[in-house]
Amino acid sequence: MFSFKKTKNVMIIGESDLTETVVECIEKSVRYRLVGRVFASEHTYKASLAVGCDVPVFSVDYDDVNKCIKQNKVNIVVISDSYEKDESLMSEIVFCLKGGVQVYRISDFFAKLTKRLPVRHVRHEWVVPDLTSVSDDFYYLFHNMTNYMLGFVGLLVTLPLFPLFALLIRLDSQGPVFYTQARVGKSGRLFKMLKFRTMVSDAEHSGNTWTSENDARITGVGKFLRRCRLDEVPQFINILKGDMALIGPRPEVANLVEKFKESIPFYEYRLLVRPGITGWAQVSYKYSSSIEDSLVKLQYDLYWIQNRSFLLDLKIIFRSIKVMITGFGAL
Repeated sequence: MFSFKKTKNVMIIGESDLTETVVECIEKSVRYRLVGRVFASEHTYKASLAVGCDVPVFSVDYDDVNKCIKQNKVNIVVISDSYEKDESLMSEIVFCLKGGVQVYRISDFFAKLTKRLPVRHVRHEWVVPDLTSVSDDFYYLFHNMTNYMLGFVGLLVTLPLFPLFALLIRLDSQGPVFYTQARVGKSGRLFKMLKFRTMVSDAEHSGNTWTSENDARITGVGKFLRRCRLDEVPQFINILKGDMALIGPRPEVANLVEKFKESIPFYEYRLLVRPGITGWAQVSYKYSSSIEDSLVKLQYDLYWIQNRSFLLDLKIIFRSIKVMITGFGAL
């Protein structure tokens, strides 16, 4: 596909747990090209050659870092965690900035590439300031106003469909039309979330709260409602009650939240904002059916919390509409 954006040459300095993931992302990208990896340690250099690195590997003195960057026409330098506190290296990197080269920590560049935060590869002192500095007053005010306005409009537009959905649900299986469940909202407050019922009435009798593809508990009508996200429509009522927002992390049940807090770093930070009907994780990733899935979704959620903007919210809304029309991206 033709692109007006010029491909940027990337050089990675150092090695960390996140490096190989970033290398894989660059290889899949059309915007970036990995032109080399620099190591200061001969031991690390030999280890990289041993695993069959398919890009040039340079073992250089700090004095030659800038020369190496210029010779390879590098546009972006990515620094691994272990090298961030190396004063000799960082003093050389300053000259890169003067020459117009962009410099990223590897965690920041991962977020730029994937639009999610690498929660297992960062420290609290890196995440907390970013998540707590997103309270743009105008955006926050606009976000709250549009939530209630769109919640009212959404309910008004979809209300005529309620009798049809109710009839289809009752004809398909026995049980109530609506399904309510206690979920964890902003600051850990519990609220009753409302949905159209998409499973058999005793679906959670066994205590299983995970859903998966081809889950036998999902009814025929439920599959259609889930695929187009129409089962979430009653949550416009939750928006008007102030429990939810149009955009935000999806609310989870209390027992799963406690489980995720124990096993997933920074999970509690998604409770900084009100949960949403849709969100960056919802339009970027599949339904969660494991802790690993929930980890990936958290990475998307924290990216949205850190980078909230009108443009990102519009992108989420358009993607949500696409999912509702096509059914792509949902079970």
